[in-house]
Amino acid sequence: MIYDKKFEKEKKLIINSFKKNKEIKKAAYNFCLAAAKYKYTYNFSWFGVPIIQHPEDLIIMQEIILEVKPDLIIDIGVARGGSSIYYSSILELLGNKGKVLGVDIDYRKHTKKVFKKHYLKKNVKLIEGSSISSKVANRIYNFAKNYKKIMVCLDSNHTHDHVLEELNLYSKIVSKNSYLVVFDTTDGLYSAEIIKKISKKYKFKPFSKKSNPLTAVKEFIKKNKNFKIFFINHFYQPNLVIKKIN
Repeated sequence: MIYDKKFEKEKKLIINSFKKNKEIKKAAYNFCLAAAKYKYTYNFSWFGVPIIQHPEDLIIMQEIILEVKPDLIIDIGVARGGSSIYYSSILELLGNKGKVLGVDIDYRKHTKKVFKKHYLKKNVKLIEGSSISSKVANRIYNFAKNYKKIMVCLDSNHTHDHVLEELNLYSKIVSKNSYLVVFDTTDGLYSAEIIKKISKKYKFKPFSKKSNPLTAVKEFIKKNKNFKIFFINHFYQPNLVIKKIN
């Protein structure tokens, strides 16, 4: 529910104006670049659990979740557990008994500790394995078939082929008028030299100018007219939000 429709209307006009605002685009680009270079997103936690996200993105995710009111959020790329605990807390506030399905290729000791002891783990189910393996995909499909409103968040391996395969696999279970959020698409906006430097700072398979979440989204959208990219960010857009419209 929107409690102040006049404010909401004004907010949307301001957000739309950012598309053509060169000053704010430049500031956004510089901030995102610095954030990536110096691991800014590692500075935060949610309910005591590290959450490797921009704080502003968490507010936006809350807005999306409130709009959709999903009964299932599929969180691919759990890392230290903060994102799954965050989604669980928002669903808890909604009171709709929604669940989070966390998927990661390898749950480390510190992450297992979170989901063994944290109060908000009660809303979370975990699957371990590669998100693009048929075995894991089938487990996700089987779990999701019991839910009606489904959101999907992709934040695992950031290479083109991996993200594109995730998009093809999990776009099928996103509900109409719900969202598929692809994280770190700004990685595709930087020069090849900058991307090479940034990718070395993170302990996962390096992405590149021709192989990153943005290139994957662009290819996916060309072939999938049931989805549309939405510009919903308040200042910068490090993640692309794709809405299922048909």
